[in-house]
Amino acid sequence: MLIACGGGDDTDTGSEPVATTGGDEAADPGGDGDDGAATSGEDEAPDEEDDGMSCVPVSRCHSFANQDCTLVDGDGAIQGEQFSSGSVERACPGERGVAASVTECFDYVEISDGCRRRPELRNAEWPCGRTDTARCGVVM
Repeated sequence: MLIACGGGDDTDTGSEPVATTGGDEAADPGGDGDDGAATSGEDEAPDEEDDGMSCVPVSRCHSFANQDCTLVDGDGAIQGEQFSSGSVERACPGERGVAASVTECFDYVEISDGCRRRPELRNAEWPCGRTDTARCGVVM
């Protein structure tokens, strides 16, 4: 259908498919569809990096069993109301309450309302990250 719209059936020049591809990206009036696509891709990545937010796992009483993630801003403030009662913590190897399996420091949000006991903190068993569909979530 794109070929019928472009009228490129009769000509076999290499510029027709490029023009057709550029036609799909009609928002770029300069005709350089490739440059526009690279620019928009570059614009999206810095926006995510520039906001200063980190996506970190959420622990309840030193357990990551619920597989939650949340955003934390550059000042250490938890974003979103769901985990606002928690606190941003940092776990490092060799610290008291941190399992020997932890080999490098990581940040997390601790929700410790009504904990009866707190086992040794281990690494989360899933990765948290920035996603396209949600601002922060479990990524597999």
